[in-house]
Amino acid sequence: MLAAAPYACIDYIDVSAQMLELARAKAGTEHVNYRCEDARIAPLPEAEYDLIVTHFFLDCFDELDLEPLIARLSHAAAPRSRWLISEFRGNGWLVRALYFFFRLTTGLSTQRLVDHHPLLKRHGFCLVACEDAWHGLVASELWVCDAAKSPNV
Repeated sequence: MLAAAPYACIDYIDVSAQMLELARAKAGTEHVNYRCEDARIAPLPEAEYDLIVTHFFLDCFDELDLEPLIARLSHAAAPRSRWLISEFRGNGWLVRALYFFFRLTTGLSTQRLVDHHPLLKRHGFCLVACEDAWHGLVASELWVCDAAKSPNV
């Protein structure tokens, strides 16, 4: 991502110091602000982010945490911003096995996928592109903030 936008200012938020170190080792530190914080409560700017990227992140939350998290991130999104999401799909045996593994290894509390689509729509985002991989097990989506509908405008 840095190669495509070499002057971008990036906030990388992760609750895991180890994941931050891995990201820092791969991407470097120029233009990246690494923050070891819980995204559910980390301070975020208002209407500033042109791009929000949440790969295999939203599927870590249950309904009670996901609604306020999406509201917070939407509030930080600039008008006409984009949101890139990659998540697991379905509740077949492989996804259930992955969630079981994640619960054992990371303490993940959620036990099923929560549909984030209605939440993003409620906060002014429209789905503009979606691609599936691994026989539909993984989906990547591009959402765009509709400035006319966004609560930030």
